[in-house]
Amino acid sequence: MPKLENVVLGLLCVSILTPLFATNVQAASVTISTPSKDTRIISGIMDWNYGSDPELELGDIPGLIEEYRILVQFDLPPALSGASIISATLGLYFIAPWTGASPTGEFVRVCRVTHDWGEGTGLWGTNSKDGVTWNEYNYFDGLTTAANNWATPGGDFTLTDSSTVVFPPLPVTWVNWTVTSIVQGWASGTYQNYGFLVKLEDESTLTTKGGSFSSKERTISPSPKLEITYETPTGVPEFTVTVPVVASLAAVAYLVLKKRISK
Repeated sequence: MPKLENVVLGLLCVSILTPLFATNVQAASVTISTPSKDTRIISGIMDWNYGSDPELELGDIPGLIEEYRILVQFDLPPALSGASIISATLGLYFIAPWTGASPTGEFVRVCRVTHDWGEGTGLWGTNSKDGVTWNEYNYFDGLTTAANNWATPGGDFTLTDSSTVVFPPLPVTWVNWTVTSIVQGWASGTYQNYGFLVKLEDESTLTTKGGSFSSKERTISPSPKLEITYETPTGVPEFTVTVPVVASLAAVAYLVLKKRISK
């Protein structure tokens, strides 16, 4: 029968030669400071595009039956493909409220868009007849046919993974929404990245509420931004000392010490 010292030594060798390898992960952060496209759409001007306008407007004007919504999309860097998203925040830079119509205290929701759309080249006062409008994801022919129409006027979006914030008191610069779940879905390939739609939670209020944010065309104030913190596997194995290794080392040390004392 082999000596106990040899048995323990064998266990020690097995423990050392078969370590536990864990995938090493690395956390990183990225800020996408300019969207690939952004614009606003207005229910009262259903076939007008504002893709080149320097302002993104959000709000509701009950008397005119006009709702203002914002569309914004960011191209994600390749490093996010398959990454684990720790946090993601959409930020819009607030310029000013509409005259006498501060949106402070209003719930504002950001949603995931479910259909691609064209930014267009329109401006306030100049109907370019291209890009996204209230009726169409990419202008085709206005109201004459259903070609290129959103499934629902005002944009195709889902409330799944959407989030809301209460518009902060004025003055305010950045208004931020947590969009971690939406960005995680894009990173994992669960759904396509068609950007965000931002709207008042309640668009049926009897009081005019709204204001303007800076678009990527406005050079005197910041563009919309998307801040992301994420983790990705580095591909480098991480050696972890296991419990059997520690136990075996202790056992061998005890036996060696015992043997020396008995001599």
